[in-house]
Amino acid sequence: MPEDVAAREVLEDARALAASGEWAKLVALVTSLHPADLAELVLDLSEETRRDLLGRLPFRCRRPAL
Repeated sequence: MPEDVAAREVLEDARALAASGEWAKLVALVTSLHPADLAELVLDLSEETRRDLLGRLPFRCRRPAL
């Protein structure tokens, strides 16, 4: 259960950062995630936000998320 709460908080933070255009903070947040968690988060974002985020991630982080 605590993992679900933490995952929800990360997703909410990610959405808020994307909505406010704070891409550098968003990238810093998501690059610290395990690749499986990053992929799950990316799939939970809207298509437009997903594209924007993937375009800003370093290649080493993008590959496992795709």
